[in-house]
Formats: sequence, structure tokens, C-alpha cells
Amino acid sequence: MIRRARAAATLTDAGPALIAGLAALAFGILVVMAVLFFPDLHRLTRSALLSGGISVIAMFVPIALVAGLVVLVLRASRNRQLRRAVSILWDVITFWPRATHPLTPPSYGGRTVWDLRTRMDALVHDPQPTRVVLIAHSQGTVIAAATLMQCTRADEHYPLLTFGAPLRRLYARNFPAYFGASAMDELRARLARPEPRWINLWALTDPIGSWVFDPGPVFVQEPSGPDLRMALATVDCRILDVGQRDPQHGDYAVDPEGAVCGHSGFWDRAEYTMAVEVLQTIVVDEDVDSNAIAAPVDQTM
Repeated sequence: MIRRARAAATLTDAGPALIAGLAALAFGILVVMAVLFFPDLHRLTRSALLSGGISVIAMFVPIALVAGLVVLVLRASRNRQLRRAVSILWDVITFWPRATHPLTPPSYGGRTVWDLRTRMDALVHDPQPTRVVLIAHSQGTVIAAATLMQCTRADEHYPLLTFGAPLRRLYARNFPAYFGASAMDELRARLARPEPRWINLWALTDPIGSWVFDPGPVFVQEPSGPDLRMALATVDCRILDVGQRDPQHGDYAVDPEGAVCGHSGFWDRAEYTMAVEVLQTIVVDEDVDSNAIAAPVDQTM
């Protein structure tokens, strides 16, 4: 089961190469057709059969695209996994300015980043201030990173916990001008002043998220093992694909019946709670109940 999940997760990395291969194949076919038919182009234009076929194709392709879109919407309404995949793609596309996707609604990126920064600032500067730890998953890690890139004031020091983060795997590769290595290094340096305060959890079975800077060794809870605080120095912390049985009571064996982490299994893992507690110690001195940031239990997607 874990092997299949890991194999499926690696397909994300093979996607760009596959798309590039298909594009190269299509371009090659066009070149061959141009070489073969260009000398006799005047004959092609006089061919009633060919011109009629082109007209039929030109008429039915838009109809097929619309019909395919309708079928996709209907299937997504009945299939949770398909609906989730469509939602992820929609989130990625509509995050960017409308110039990059003119046929969709206005971008939510600018408004969301501004609202998040304003909300955190209001919590910190309230007459009864709240200490903030920013926790983000999946597309939320992109929003969190974009927000913290704007937090340049001396009093904007927010610890960050990310998991299922597509920052390197998808965004740095496809949008290097905004989320490339230099941007991530700058964000890391900013979150290291006055002390490191960023932890990124990732797993090999996650098809979307991954490490950001360095894959590093896997974190395993054991009596003589390292504490999760070590992730503050490296940012990235790989967790086991399946959780351990009961490390709090000395049972450090991997649970053979445990759920595979995947992309959405971080909420239920002990490493998630441990990471929250580590980051909370940066902003508060006393013990804080981490249940205040428990995972959502009602997901509509």
C-alpha cells in the first residue's frame, strides 16, 4: 500500500516531462505535415473532401469541449476525489492575476494575502493581544508564503508551520519568478530573524506537497532520538508514511494498520501536534493547549 502510494506521488514530478513530450510529439507531427503537404498546398485547398472535413472538425471541436466541461462538472458533483482535483486546479489558476486567466473570476490572491496580513496584525495589536502561529496546508502554504513575503515590519514575526506544501514541487518549478529558489531563500532568511521559526512537514506519499529546501532524514520518535525542534534549523522535516503506534507510552513501532499520510493525513499525526507546540514556545512562555488549532472535522470538498 505504501509502495503504491509513493509510486503515485512520484507521478507529479513526471508530469512536466510527459507534457513536454506530448508537446514535442505534436510539434513534430505538424512539421512533418507541413513538409509533406506544403508543396501541394494549392491542391489541398481545392480538395472538397479535405476542406469539408476541416469544416466539420472546426464545428464539432468547440461543441465537444463544452460537452466535456459539462460532463466534468456533473461527474465532479458526484465524485469527491474528482471534485477535489478540480478544486485544486481552480485554486492554482485563480490565485494569479486575471490577465493570466481572463475567462475565470477575478483573482482571490491579492485580497486573501491582504486580509490574512491585516487579520494577524489586528490579533497581535488588540488591547488583549493574541499570539499568532500561522499554520498552512496545501494551497494555503502558498498564500502564507506570499503573505509573509509582505510582512516587512519589525513587529511582524509570525512562526510558520506548513505541510502538504507545493511551494517547491509545483510553484518553484512553474512560477520561478515568484516562488523560485531565491524567493524561498529570502523567506527563510526573514523567518530566521531573530530566531528560526519555520517548520515544513512532508511525506513521500504526498503527491502534491514536498520538501522546500532539503529532504533530509526521516523523523522518528524514539527515546534517544532528536526532538522535533531540530526542524527549526533545517525547516524541512520528513515524517513516516504511516504513524507509530504509541510513542508517548514507549511503543515506537510503525502501526501496520495505520492510515497512509498522503496529502491530507498530517492533521491526525503526532508530529503535527509536536510541531505546533514547538512553534508556540517561540511566542508564549507558558504551556498552551494546542487543541485550539485542531484539524477541521467537516470538509465539504
